[in-house]
Amino acid sequence: MAPFPVRAATALRATFARSPLAGAAALSVVLTALLAWRTDLRTTGTVLFADPGWDRHLYRAMASETPLDFHLAPYCWRVLVPAVAGISPFGQQATFMATSFAAVAAAGVAVFALVAFHGGTARGVAALFIYFSIGWGPKYVLSDFWLPDPVAFAAVPLAALFAYRRRPLAFALCLGIAVLAKESALVAAPLYYTLNARRPIEPHLALRTAVAVLPAAALLVALRLLVDSRNGDDAYMATMPEIIRRFPDLYPPYDYRDLARHIGYEQRWHYFGWSTLETFTWRPFGLAPLLFALAGGVLNWRLALRLLPSLLLIYSQLIVATDTERLLVLCFPFVALLASEAMGRAGRASGVNPAAFVPLFVLQWSLLLWDPSVYVPPLAAQAAVLVAGLFPPVFLAARSARMQQRATGPV
Repeated sequence: MAPFPVRAATALRATFARSPLAGAAALSVVLTALLAWRTDLRTTGTVLFADPGWDRHLYRAMASETPLDFHLAPYCWRVLVPAVAGISPFGQQATFMATSFAAVAAAGVAVFALVAFHGGTARGVAALFIYFSIGWGPKYVLSDFWLPDPVAFAAVPLAALFAYRRRPLAFALCLGIAVLAKESALVAAPLYYTLNARRPIEPHLALRTAVAVLPAAALLVALRLLVDSRNGDDAYMATMPEIIRRFPDLYPPYDYRDLARHIGYEQRWHYFGWSTLETFTWRPFGLAPLLFALAGGVLNWRLALRLLPSLLLIYSQLIVATDTERLLVLCFPFVALLASEAMGRAGRASGVNPAAFVPLFVLQWSLLLWDPSVYVPPLAAQAAVLVAGLFPPVFLAARSARMQQRATGPV
C-alpha cells in the first residue's frame, strides 16, 4: 500500500479533476489544519494568552455579555463573532477557534475561485498557496483565533468574485455580514464598480454599486449610533474585567483626528525609515508574492488600476490604526490576482503551463511550518525559495524553446 501522503495527494488530484472548487476546499482545509498544527495557539492558560491589553480579552468580554452593551471602541462595533460565541453551546474558546478555522479555510476557497475565474485552475491553486504563505494572514489569526479578522479575509475575495460575476445581491449580502464582524471589510466596496466599468464614468453602474454598498454602510452607521464609545470613561472602565481595566491608557477617547495625529503623523510619518518601508512592502506578503504582484501590475496595468481604490483604502488604515502587517494582509486577494497575471503572461510568452509556478508558492508556504512562533520567515530563506522555485518554469521554458527551435530548424 502506498504511503498516506501519496494516497492523500492522489485523492486530492482526483477531487480537483472532478470538481476544482471541491478540490480547492479540501486543500484549503488541509493547509489550514497544517498551519494550526505548526502555530503557537493563544489558548487559555498559555503564556501567549495571558499577555494583557490585547484584543482577545475585549472580544471575550463582549462574548460574556450582550455585545451591544460593550462600549470600548473600535472593538464594540465588531459584534458578529463575539455574539456567535456568546450564544454558542460549545463554549467561548471552542467557538472562537472553530469560527477562525472555518473563515481561514473559506478565504482560501474564495481566493482560489476568484483567481481561477479570472485565469484558470492552475493559477487559482497558486493563488491559494500565496494566501496561505502570508504569515501575518492565516497563521497569525489562527494563533490569535479570538480575533474577527478571518471573516474579513473571507469576505474581501468573495465580494470581488461576486463583483466580477455581476451579482449585486450576493455582493451586498457579503459586505453586510462582513462589516458586522470587522469594518475593514468595506475596503471591497469599490470593486463592483472598478471591476466592471468599461469607461471611467458610468452613472448606471455607479448607482448599482451605491445601492449594493448601502446596506453595509447603513449597518456601520447604525452600530455607531446604537453603541456609543466610552473610551476614557473611568467609571465605565472600572466595570471591565481586571485584565482590561489594569491598562486604561490603552483605551483613550476614540477620535479619528487624534488617531491620525498620533498614529498617522507622529508614529508613522515622523519615524518613517527603511524598517517602516519593509513593513509596508515585503513583510506583510512575502518576497515572492510581492515581486510577482508587482510584475503583474506592470504587465496588466489596467487590472492594477481597477484594484487601486481598494488597495488605497487598505493602506489608509495605517493613518488611524497600528499593527501594520496585520492590517495590510487584507491586500492578499489583489496580490494573488496580480501575481497570477504575471504567471499567465510568463506562461504565454514561454509556452509554459502556469502550474509550473505552483511549487514556488508551495515552498514559500512551507517556510511557515518550520517555527510555530514565526510569521515572517527570514528574507534570505525567502530569497532562496524564490530562486529554487523559479527553476521548474525556467527549465521548462528553455526546453520548450529548444524543441521549438528543432521543429522550425532546417530539415
